[in-house]
Amino acid sequence: MGTAVTAVDKIDENSVPGLKEGHSGAIIYDAAHPRVARLQAGTRVFPRQARTAVLLFGAGFAVLVAIPLTVRGLARMARRRLGF
Repeated sequence: MGTAVTAVDKIDENSVPGLKEGHSGAIIYDAAHPRVARLQAGTRVFPRQARTAVLLFGAGFAVLVAIPLTVRGLARMARRRLGF
């Protein structure tokens, strides 16, 4: 081929020591799709960490909403039983 191709890969920060913009590194790619390349080195756990953070935030929010609703419902039941 002999043609230069630019590709982009997302890796975790500091997972490749000393890597800076413009540096080169060993890559893996399919010759039919050269723009889809991955660095051989480096980790990619950030998507899993982001998904976990979103799920935990959602669960925490649901708990914060559920507690007052549960307390309110229990208070209503108690008032009905006691005749208030």
